[in-house]
Amino acid sequence: MLPNTIFEKTTLVSNELISIHKSKRGVRSTQFPERRCNVVQLGRMSYEDALELQENVAEARREDRIEDTLLLLEHPPVITIGRSGDSKNILASRVTLEREGIQVYTVDRGGDVTYHGPGQLIGYPIIDLTNHSKDVHLYVYGIEKSIVELLKREYVVEPEIVQGYVGVWHRNEKIAAIGIAVRSWITTHGFALNVDPDMNHFAMIRPCGIMDKGITSLSKILNRKVTVDEVAEKYPKYFGETFGLDTNEITLEELMGCLC
Repeated sequence: MLPNTIFEKTTLVSNELISIHKSKRGVRSTQFPERRCNVVQLGRMSYEDALELQENVAEARREDRIEDTLLLLEHPPVITIGRSGDSKNILASRVTLEREGIQVYTVDRGGDVTYHGPGQLIGYPIIDLTNHSKDVHLYVYGIEKSIVELLKREYVVEPEIVQGYVGVWHRNEKIAAIGIAVRSWITTHGFALNVDPDMNHFAMIRPCGIMDKGITSLSKILNRKVTVDEVAEKYPKYFGETFGLDTNEITLEELMGCLC
């Protein structure tokens, strides 16, 4: 089972960021009040740059200088170790990691060891939970539910939410990992949805420290190639529906143009 410390808090870095206030009408959720959320499609971005960006957005959100924001992206190959993680769950040697160009980061999110790489859709929702029931477990369930609805309605896949195991599963194999951090009710970090990653890289870790379950991907389930860009385009609809948010897509250039 996943550690109980999956929802540990993190320290964020202060920087200034301003909101863009445009919106499109979304679907109202029965769980949360309707609000607006910026969506930024970042493409492939280094882990360090993405971490800095989400920390800056989180600080601005904490100071109510920006609306809820969802960052969607891919990472080059990296392994991250959460605050409750154990480096023994990295099974590959340092030589192997260097040969494969895989960097290792220790980060302030909940959870254990996780792999990120090309072919994964990474989502970093930065939202204020004071507007969403102040319930961390409900928030994590909301992320799970949004991914489940995406897979069911867009790809006719029947994923599961398994009690006692955070994430989204398909026939005892994990298709999406979730690890978050919360400080002053502002969320950071998020989820990794396996769309079409290099499945061999998962053999280098014991994902989330779990030994009795496997890993799968959307392309593997469907037996055809699915791109991250395709899934990233579809996902915001389901995130908005689940959290009662009107999603508004903006570019990275627009986002950076708001920095002062």
